[in-house]
Amino acid sequence: MIEEFKMLSVDEVFKKIPMEFTLEDLKVLKANKDVAIEKIDGCIEECNNSISKAEASGDSNKIGLIPYFESCKEKLRDVKAAL
Repeated sequence: MIEEFKMLSVDEVFKKIPMEFTLEDLKVLKANKDVAIEKIDGCIEECNNSISKAEASGDSNKIGLIPYFESCKEKLRDVKAAL
């Protein structure tokens, strides 16, 4: 039995970026470059907003999440550069 190949959507690939992003995922994004870049920019902006809110809150639990958001931004920038 031959298994049919199903190409992921850009949204499905974005869910994988922080953890298990693959070369096949990059191919999906390259095939949809304009949409991917728009979504990457939006995600980076959301990370920046979350960082600003955490810093402004003074809450140590929220401030503790800043390295996670910085890491996500770095990974998103790497993916964008690969496009």
